[in-house]
Amino acid sequence: MDALTFKTELEAVLDALARERVPFALCGGVALGVHGLVRATKDFDFVVPEKDLSRAKAAVAATGFTLPAAPMTFQKGRPEETVVHRVSKPLGDSVLTVDFLLARGYLAQVLKGCQEVEWSGRRVAVASAADLIMMKRVADRPQDRADIARLEAILRGESEE
Repeated sequence: MDALTFKTELEAVLDALARERVPFALCGGVALGVHGLVRATKDFDFVVPEKDLSRAKAAVAATGFTLPAAPMTFQKGRPEETVVHRVSKPLGDSVLTVDFLLARGYLAQVLKGCQEVEWSGRRVAVASAADLIMMKRVADRPQDRADIARLEAILRGESEE
C-alpha cells in the first residue's frame, strides 16, 4: 500500500471518529511520527474508553473497516493488561487494520494525558511522548525497544540520523 492511500485512509478514520465524537488518543507508529520518529507502520492504533468502543467500531465501519477479529488480551491479569479490538479493511492485495485499545488500567492515563495537535488540517488527540514510551515498555518487543531509544533521543533534542 502506498503512502498516499495510507494517509487518505487515516484521514477518513480520524474524520469518522470526530463526526461521532468518539474520544480517543492516537498511539502506535502513527503517533510516533507525530512526535518526530518516522517509521513504517501498517495499522492505526487508538486508545478509546470502553463505553465508546461500539461507537468507535461503527464510525470506522462507515469507512469500510468491517472485518472484526476476536478481542485480544495481552498481559492478562496484570496491572498492564491490554485488551485490543481489531477491525480491518481489504485494500486490493493488502489489508489495513484499526486497533482499539481499551482505556483501562494504565491506558486510562494515556487517554487523559493525550495532546491535541494540528495534523493534515484537523485537530487530533495524540498520546504524549512519555505515554508512548510507557506503552512501549509494557509491550517490550524488539521494535518497541528501538522506538524507545529513538524517541528518548528526540526528547533530549538529538536529531534523527
